[in-house]
Amino acid sequence: MIREAWRSRAMSAQAAGQMQVQYAGDLTAEDHFGRADMFLWRGDTQSATSLMPKLSAGRKKVVEARIALMKNAKTVDKTVNAVPSEYIDDPGLLYDRARWAERKGRQSDELSYLLRINGEQAPAVGREAIWGEKQSVMRRMIRERDYPKAYNLAAGHGLLSGEAFRDAEWIAGWLALEKLNDPVKAEAHFRVFGAGVATPISVSRAQYWLGEALSKQQKIPEAQEAYLAASKFPYVFYGQLAAEKVRQQNPDAVKIAFSLPSQPTDEERAAFAKRIPVRASILLAETGRLASFERFSFALDDVLETAAEHQMLFDIAAGYLEMRAAVRGAKAGLGRGLVAPDAVFPLMPLPASPRTGSAEPALVLALSRQESEFNARAVSSADARGLMQMIPRYAQAEARLVGIPFKQSWLTDDPQYNLRLGRGFLDDLVDSFGGSYILAAAAYNAGPSRARQWINDFGDPRGNGVDPVDWIESIPFSETRNYVQRVLENTQVYRHRLAGAPVNIQLSDDLKRGRPR
Repeated sequence: MIREAWRSRAMSAQAAGQMQVQYAGDLTAEDHFGRADMFLWRGDTQSATSLMPKLSAGRKKVVEARIALMKNAKTVDKTVNAVPSEYIDDPGLLYDRARWAERKGRQSDELSYLLRINGEQAPAVGREAIWGEKQSVMRRMIRERDYPKAYNLAAGHGLLSGEAFRDAEWIAGWLALEKLNDPVKAEAHFRVFGAGVATPISVSRAQYWLGEALSKQQKIPEAQEAYLAASKFPYVFYGQLAAEKVRQQNPDAVKIAFSLPSQPTDEERAAFAKRIPVRASILLAETGRLASFERFSFALDDVLETAAEHQMLFDIAAGYLEMRAAVRGAKAGLGRGLVAPDAVFPLMPLPASPRTGSAEPALVLALSRQESEFNARAVSSADARGLMQMIPRYAQAEARLVGIPFKQSWLTDDPQYNLRLGRGFLDDLVDSFGGSYILAAAAYNAGPSRARQWINDFGDPRGNGVDPVDWIESIPFSETRNYVQRVLENTQVYRHRLAGAPVNIQLSDDLKRGRPR
């Protein structure tokens, strides 16, 4: 315990000095190197240098080389060459060599160093940093279609647990299956990924891709079981794709239909409002402390036990125009199988489109839910505003095109004004990408120029030769990958909400929408 604490814990200089004196006979030179290593992973070269007198000669050379690399010293080559051969594959040294090569534009060297790293030999503080670098280069390898190296980077992630570990296992499985045609390896990765997830989005993703891997091995009954497991989540992207896969086996699986819960009675609402956390949140809202109200709501939504309770929390939050808290609370319920449709997928009137109307109402509502959670006052760090998170300069240009006045404050003061401009802008994106919902959503989130660049990088998802699901998963920005999937899944649900009746999932058709222009 003492040795592990010395290697991994930050502490004051006084505490560190006392520990060295008290446990001088227990701490070895390797323990001191472990502590220096920790400091270097944190970028603290000064503290690492202070431990040099306690290191072995070989370990001193490792520390000197890492510091030289981090500081871009002119003596880098000489210092690295002085490292003894038994330490030349030290994970931290290889990581810093890769970072140095990246800064120098030496991409082949960067790749070589990263492929040599065994992340499992790195301390916990270094493993995610290593994966961050590997992931960045892996995305470049995908863009360059060097899939074997991309797979080796992903499969050699070196992580042991956590969200990043699960993400790395999933992408290793995807690369093995879709790019290397190795469903056996893919199955192993997808099973590891699936063992560590619990949310509908991730469980359906794990089961869908497990089904794909099993299907390619001709294990059809097992594949159908996996698809059926994924289809139990018809409100999320991979659950919807899986439902379409099992259409013949279970026709009802491809329909979205909410079972509307009965509305809470006046007595139930009164009892709910008397709960101490609810009373506290209402008091905060009544006194104008809306940020605190939101935090209380986020804590409260984790302990609600029925769909009706989530509906009541939504109604309270919406009554104070705190739509982010309202919708997010209902989302928390949906993640636990507590479905309050009016709360988690709220409806609102849409103005007529000022343009072509190519973006159907379900798509407009789906995108608005993802952009702002229907918070009309939302302003992002990028200055995107209102329900559809319009950038003022784009909104002004859109207003000019459709012949209406523009005032920036109207973007957050007038929800219908924001929706009118946002709907026109979305129409234009759908039209400019030949009717493609995938490309329009990607462009709305990341910009039209990036969407066009990704067509160049990964092919055109509107063409027959490109799998649109693979195209989405190839997007290098995790935010945009997630965004496109959430908008498309929400579109399926809003078709049902607008129709007021069960509707077939049409996700596969939506993925194929559009013609190259």
